Amino acid sequence: MKHTFLFLTMAFCSISLMLHAQQQQATVFVYDGNPVLRDATLCLEDNENISVLVSLDPTFYPDTLIWGVSGDLTITSLANDRRSIYVKSTGPGIGSVSLSYSKGDCGYMSDRFYINKSFSPSKYNLAIDGPACVSPGDIVVYSVEPILTRNLGARVGVDHYYWNVNSANPPYFVDSLCYRAGDGSSVTFRVGDLLDNMPNEITLYVGECNNGEPAKKLTLPLVKQAPKPVCTQEHYCIPYGNDLFAMEISNPASDVQYTWEVPIGWSIDHYNNDSTIAYIRPNESDPGEVTISAVYRENNEVSCAITQSVIPVTRRWGQNVKINALTCWQVGDGYKYFSLKNGMPTKTPVRWEFNTNTWMIHPDDVLSNSAVRVMPATTAPLTDTVYVYEVSPCADADLRHDSLIVYIKPADVEISGPQCLEAGHSYTYTALRKNGDTGPMATEYEWKVNNNVVPNQTTAEAQITMPAGANYVTVRPLNHGCDGNTDTLRVMISPTDPTGLTWTDEHCINAGMLDSVKLSINGAVSTQTYDWDTTKTHNWHIKRYITNNRSQAVFYTSGEAGKDTIEAYTSGQGFCQETERVRYIFTTDTVRFVIDGPHDIGWCYSLYCNPVLQNVKTYDWYFDNELQSAHSFGIALYNINQYNQIRLTVTFENDCQQTSILSLNPVNEIPLRKHKQKSVKMMELSPNPTTNEVFIHFSRQEVNTQILIFSLEGEVIYSSQTSDSGLTISTNGWPDGMYCVTIRQKGEVSSEMLIVKH
Repeated sequence: MKHTFLFLTMAFCSISLMLHAQQQQATVFVYDGNPVLRDATLCLEDNENISVLVSLDPTFYPDTLIWGVSGDLTITSLANDRRSIYVKSTGPGIGSVSLSYSKGDCGYMSDRFYINKSFSPSKYNLAIDGPACVSPGDIVVYSVEPILTRNLGARVGVDHYYWNVNSANPPYFVDSLCYRAGDGSSVTFRVGDLLDNMPNEITLYVGECNNGEPAKKLTLPLVKQAPKPVCTQEHYCIPYGNDLFAMEISNPASDVQYTWEVPIGWSIDHYNNDSTIAYIRPNESDPGEVTISAVYRENNEVSCAITQSVIPVTRRWGQNVKINALTCWQVGDGYKYFSLKNGMPTKTPVRWEFNTNTWMIHPDDVLSNSAVRVMPATTAPLTDTVYVYEVSPCADADLRHDSLIVYIKPADVEISGPQCLEAGHSYTYTALRKNGDTGPMATEYEWKVNNNVVPNQTTAEAQITMPAGANYVTVRPLNHGCDGNTDTLRVMISPTDPTGLTWTDEHCINAGMLDSVKLSINGAVSTQTYDWDTTKTHNWHIKRYITNNRSQAVFYTSGEAGKDTIEAYTSGQGFCQETERVRYIFTTDTVRFVIDGPHDIGWCYSLYCNPVLQNVKTYDWYFDNELQSAHSFGIALYNINQYNQIRLTVTFENDCQQTSILSLNPVNEIPLRKHKQKSVKMMELSPNPTTNEVFIHFSRQEVNTQILIFSLEGEVIYSSQTSDSGLTISTNGWPDGMYCVTIRQKGEVSSEMLIVKH
């Protein structure tokens, strides 16, 4: 936007405006009694060499004056008296003139005075946009392209558009019989309204911005065009096997010539008199398109006057077209065909619908062929439905498809269950997927014993009560005639199982002691033969059988500690050569313990049972066969050189005993493990000396800390073990004197002296 300001000194408060063209003088006065410009719109000719003169009323003299212009306007010159300016257009848009002035001490600003610019159709490429070829009955739309009705958001540059049709005849204005756009820039009318007076051109007069006479004229020649032929059907569907059909034009017009064109291989049998009906003989199976052309006889040499319609013709299926395919499929068998039978046109488009999660399509096939190769995927269900559709607009979708229910052969199974049986007993059998079979598992099964159907057992797991003389069990997966393969499991009625074992010798079996036991099979049947299995034992062996059928046997062992199992079973034949086993478990204590020590603690020696055993009734210490008074896991020894052997006998709560022996001869060869002296004490005693109780605090908290307190005579006053960080011990009743407090944590031994003084 450009602004130009001129400063003038003037007088009066009334304004007059004059528009002046250099080639034609025109003056317009605008006065409303106030010294302001009236809002108005005037035209500037569409010529860059023409200017408009704007001047003040001669009776108005302000003290100061400023002229300003905006938009595509510029001030080209000033009048000699400085009261008039010449304004020129610099572009296609509009602009305005404004006035600022002062009178005395007052300052004023005028309204804007708009100046629009008219335009030339040739300069701005205006043209009528619309069809040049029209047919009676057509609804046509014509408009101005480009439509220049608004510019820069300001005033309308064109006051009106003035349309006329058939200008070679007396003016027949479209406004009297049609619809026009709000600004007149487009028009719509029905050619059928002018059928008796067919226009040969349409004319548009473009009005100027000053509401003057239309100065710009646009013309579009029109050519009369025959109505487009319309068939009674938009798409013809010919049933397979028909060799002749009729096509008819539903909108025939007089003086119009119709011609027909059919595909190669088709023929036209004959027409009616005016060629509005044609009898067509199609090819045996090919679809095609029939083209109908129409032209007025008097102007058939005009190419754009010819109208055409193309009518698709489709061969339809016969009424008995069906899907031809297997109804029983097996996963992993490879590709097989789905096809159509019974009068299927070979080139009729189809669409197959397969569940893509169920079926795999051959990579060389497409689903629009009349035959397609597929195979079931590993995710195939037991039952699926395949659809095929005729791709044609000829019929309702619900009437142009066929479907086929197909079944997938269930996966092969094998029977899992017992083979050695007892008559009258119930057993569980399960049909498991055979290794490598990827088919779906059946939902229904048929179970048989010796070819007799087992009633009420139709799932993959069956509860079967075995009759006498049973030889085999069979199962077959079922699926609506697409049944799976039968699996057979041989069975045999077995001898009676032993019901249990009895240990007839009730005494302890101790590790390290030679011993033997006698076992008897409960409820043994004299007519059956039994056997024993000691392969799961450490060193138990059969010493002898007491009975001929071996239902009782004596077993001996060298006394190795451990947990042993002896099994008994009934001997049979074949895969029923043995029955369910009965077991007897012997437990000779598996804990091996040793005498840990002696530990030199400065003034005596300490001995321990290592590890500390569970479920112990007593600990009995023997020094050279002399029983000591202590019954604890530890004991003190003052003079180690006076004994040759130390023995510890542990009696468990079940009165079984085990013994550990420590030889002290010769003494000088015994490695003595002294307790470790650490910079950080392993325990603290508080108070020390004490009267009634002492608290032992451990430097570190360990699991199973062992505590022993000895008197100076070697008697164990207190023994215990704890996993806490300390404990409190009562000393009430202890004689005054010195005591040795010893703790053992993870193999480390530490001792402290405790003084008790009441």
